[in-house]
Amino acid sequence: MSLKNIDEILKKAEQGITGFLNDSRDAGRIDDQLYQIALDNTFAKLKAWLEDPNIDKISPNLKKGIVDAVEAGRWEQLVNAFRQNVRFGTGGIRGMMAFDKASIEKMKDGKDGIKSDFLRGPNTINDLVMLMTTAGVAKFGKAQKPPLEKVVVGYDSRVRGHDFARAVAEVFLGYGYSVYFFDAPCPYPEV
Repeated sequence: MSLKNIDEILKKAEQGITGFLNDSRDAGRIDDQLYQIALDNTFAKLKAWLEDPNIDKISPNLKKGIVDAVEAGRWEQLVNAFRQNVRFGTGGIRGMMAFDKASIEKMKDGKDGIKSDFLRGPNTINDLVMLMTTAGVAKFGKAQKPPLEKVVVGYDSRVRGHDFARAVAEVFLGYGYSVYFFDAPCPYPEV
């Protein structure tokens, strides 16, 4: 992608997202509060991801998935992917991995797995979100008095659970933790 192409994609994205949100509000599909949150966040987050050169190093196909969605005018999916950051709760982060069956199959069966070229954003479960969230948890653990030194990483039988768990374990290892990694899928309560 050249800078010129990025500028064209961003212009199309801003117009399409704004138009979709205006139409959704005017038709009563979203209220004023959700409209404003989505309007404030969606394009800004999408732009930040498309312009971040580090994303290319971590997840080389990620931007292609975003660009494909913009070019196809998949505004609702783009708003859902970028309107907010995925939430971290008592059970970790929860959210959608993809918006359609074809994307899930591409991730499940494709050679690139969790790094395939389907639509991902900060409000979806994906490799980049998992790495950033894990780095935050690892830093928090190391800042405790005394610092945390050990973690257990498990996964369940959902699509590419092992791949996500492995990425999480690698981040913790990079921060100097001892990692106990389940060697088979396990129910969440066991972890």
